[in-house]
Amino acid sequence: MPRLALCEDLLPGQSLLERFQQAADLGAAGIELVADDLDARMEQIVEAMAATGLEIATVDHGRRDGILDNDPDVRERALAELRQSVCDAADFGASGVVFTPQFGPLRLPDLTPFLSADGVAAELLLSHLRTLEDYAAAMGVKLFIRSRRREECAFLHRLTEAAAVARKRNHPAIRIAASTYDLLDEGGDVPVAIGDTGDMLGHLYVADRFDLAGISTALEATGYDGWITLERRTPNADHDLPAWVASLRASGLI
Repeated sequence: MPRLALCEDLLPGQSLLERFQQAADLGAAGIELVADDLDARMEQIVEAMAATGLEIATVDHGRRDGILDNDPDVRERALAELRQSVCDAADFGASGVVFTPQFGPLRLPDLTPFLSADGVAAELLLSHLRTLEDYAAAMGVKLFIRSRRREECAFLHRLTEAAAVARKRNHPAIRIAASTYDLLDEGGDVPVAIGDTGDMLGHLYVADRFDLAGISTALEATGYDGWITLERRTPNADHDLPAWVASLRASGLI
């Protein structure tokens, strides 16, 4: 059965402990941490976990990118940041790190007829994953590749593309993160898209109370038992968390 997590920056409260307590009061089992200053915040996070009994579901690598940059120095810096997020996830006992390989336009050359810019990016990402996957596995966490809508990235902006990359690696530490917000933007059938990529699904963001029963049925068919995290980018942006959580429970999602 999937378990509910809440993004830390979606929760009200002046202190981290207050935000964790809000999540616990709502019946969440975990928190998604933003990968900002986690070393400096470690003591506060551990105390909040102990006080509330909440787990850390995932670490959100945020808008950090660069692993597909044309500059090797930028790539190495970005890879070091991603490895640090993996270490942080391991320190907190999280299931893994959610990351988007590229934001904005591609910065790699178009080598047509040998490879398009997309093709170069795909091969470079696969090359990175060959080392990152073993590193993550050694740490006991997973890497969740997150696709984004076309307005946010020129590469890997469809869930099926992210799933194809994960299938090529065929490694237990590489999975995908799906978001109903991005799937709705693609204009397809959300439950069908989740069902089609369910073999690689490792994390799910729910952005709105849209066809929750259908999504629940699709997840049940795939045997998904990972985390479901309420997405901060909800289209309706009402952030009525109690009502939102109640809808998830009524649908059978959690």
